[in-house]
This record gives sequence, structure tokens and C-alpha cells, in this order.
Amino acid sequence: MDRAGVPATRRRLLRTTLLAGTLLAVGGGCTIARLQQEESGDEQRVREKEAALQAEQQRAAELTKQKDQLAADLSTRELSLAELNEKLEPLRLANSRQSAENELARRERARLIAELQEMSAQLAQLRKSPQDPSSEQRQRIDFLKRQIKDQLDLLLH
Repeated sequence: MDRAGVPATRRRLLRTTLLAGTLLAVGGGCTIARLQQEESGDEQRVREKEAALQAEQQRAAELTKQKDQLAADLSTRELSLAELNEKLEPLRLANSRQSAENELARRERARLIAELQEMSAQLAQLRKSPQDPSSEQRQRIDFLKRQIKDQLDLLLH
């Protein structure tokens, strides 16, 4: 027994209990501090993730806006293309008609040139005849000259 009248075993038991309580309090305090640190780190990660999520949502909204704008532009361009095709069709038809008319004109020109060559050959043949042409030959020569002149006028106009 000690001076206060507490037996030695009891004193040892009290010391052990006190020591164990102190160790538990200190150990529990460390655990609580560690848990608070982990919780603070978790809160920081949550804030970072929320900020990243908000940035991605904003980016998604911008992309949706761009997609809508591109769809509107595409619609406008398709409409413009349809309008252009509508305006182009009469031009295509006119071009086809003009091509056909040009082909007819080319054929007519070729026919006139062939006739001119034929008349020129006839005129040259008549001129090779004797020096004193008959009146019938002169009339034929004059007729061929007029025909050649008329054909040339047609070709030039």
C-alpha cells in the first residue's frame, strides 16, 4: 500500500488503465486528424471534379450550339443549291436549243459553201469555153455570178 492507502496492484491497474486511455486518446486523436485530412482531400477532389464537370458541360453546350449553326447553314446551302439548280435548268434548255440551232446553222453553212464551190466550178468551166461565148453562155455566166453573190451574202450575214 502506498501513502494514500491504495494497494500496489490497484495502483498498477490504474496506471495501466491511465496509460492505455492516454494511448487511446492520442491514437484516436491521430486517427481523427488523419480522417479529417482525408476528408479535406476528398472535398478538394470533389471540387476539382465538379469544376471539370462544369467545364465539360459548358463545352458540350458550345458544341451543341455549333452543331445547330452548322445544320442551319447546311439547310441554307441546300436551299441555295436547289434554287441554283432551278435557275440553271432554263439555261441548260436554252443551251441545248442553241446547240441544236448551231448545228443546223453549221449544216446550212456547209451546204451553202458546197453550192458556192459547185457554182464556181461551173463558172470556171464556162469561162474555159471558146472566146466568143454565145448569149446563152453569157446569161448562164451572169446567172452564176448573181447566185455566187447571193450565196456569199447569205454566208456573211
